[in-house]
Amino acid sequence: MYNKLKMDIYITERWNDPALNFQNMNPCKQNLSLNHQVLERLWTPNSCFINSKVAQIHDSPFRSVFLMIFPDGTVMVNYRLRIRGPCNLDLSNFPLDIQSCSLIYESFNYNNKEVEMRWMDIPEPISVLGEIRLPDFDLVMINHSHKEEVNIKDGMGRELSPHFEISTELLYPAGCWDELHMQLVFERRYVWFFMQAYLPTYLTIFISWISFALGSKAIPARTMLGVNSLLAMIMMFGNIMKNLPRVSYIKAIDVWIIVSVFFIFLSLLELAVIGFIVKDDGGGPNKRKEKDEREKERMIRNESIASFESSPKGLIKYEKRFMFPPEIASRVRPLCPFVHCLGQFIVIISTGEPRRSISSYWDEWRCRMTPEKIDRCSSICFPIGYFVFNVSLPFLHSLSPHSFQVVYWTYYLRRKVAIYDSYIDKNVTNPVSTPSPMFRF
Repeated sequence: MYNKLKMDIYITERWNDPALNFQNMNPCKQNLSLNHQVLERLWTPNSCFINSKVAQIHDSPFRSVFLMIFPDGTVMVNYRLRIRGPCNLDLSNFPLDIQSCSLIYESFNYNNKEVEMRWMDIPEPISVLGEIRLPDFDLVMINHSHKEEVNIKDGMGRELSPHFEISTELLYPAGCWDELHMQLVFERRYVWFFMQAYLPTYLTIFISWISFALGSKAIPARTMLGVNSLLAMIMMFGNIMKNLPRVSYIKAIDVWIIVSVFFIFLSLLELAVIGFIVKDDGGGPNKRKEKDEREKERMIRNESIASFESSPKGLIKYEKRFMFPPEIASRVRPLCPFVHCLGQFIVIISTGEPRRSISSYWDEWRCRMTPEKIDRCSSICFPIGYFVFNVSLPFLHSLSPHSFQVVYWTYYLRRKVAIYDSYIDKNVTNPVSTPSPMFRF
């Protein structure tokens, strides 16, 4: 079931025809059981499912029609139908989704001035004969309602029954018709998708984290591990999507696959940083010797810039000289302990650091963040981030009322319960079937 529902149902109709009243004949039988050939000669309301795609009466081996006439003229007809109806497909919560299918039953030839259609006055006018077992879905709810297309000028003062609703949509040119609505709500069984999509995704993500323990010398092995994990995720995503209808919105499983691929991409990005840091170490002794010589030249150049002839080595980095008149120098001297007067010259010694270049920051970061430290940090941050994406932590909700919405399972499970409750709220006066015990988590 994706956008249509196919099922076999029994329909029972009852109406009263005064022309068939035979109580005055003192019959010996309280009812007459007849076949479908007699039904063809009687008056019928000509009711049908107006939104069905296919509706056929079973012929196995004869037409499955049961006709019974009571002495007071009441006619009861039972059909066995094979019907295919539409479903309101919404895959935004797939595979934790809930789908609904609806059928509309009304008279095709007679408006409500001639035929009034009502559900039977029993506790459950729609019932399930036996347990329904579907490979992908569980039937969790059956709703029924009665709608009538009423002209606003004539129908607003009428007293309505508990299951009665007014539809003010477009009316037929021939008048207004009574409609009997039936809604079937299905919950998808997601165990198969968990075994085929979610569990392999977990294993693929965990395997991609093994590269953090291989060290900075195993660049080829780590590259092969990350690329294979990424290709496995893409192939898995394609196999799932080819069996689903093409929709223009994001599904729950799309979010899962995209975030999982993003974590694998981040592990490859971390590997690129490791490879950039250690790229000079793989060239043998000559490469390392050239690197040591460049580092030594850089240190000598920095020491030459930091030293001055006018100041002792290691005492100051650089100095600035300013000339002030003697009267101003006498006022400045007691205010600053770093002001030294030499005659009419005042030497102000600055202890500030010289302006550093971007390359010096990068070299300092490379010295502090070794490949081993980056791998150790990644082996902690990646699992924590993936755990927060999967499970809602109590302290996250205490920090912000909307923080639980950034995690996967909490958001979509709450959304599933909200969708289920919306079907109950729409039919609060309607008897519903007991939901599946596996539905409440």
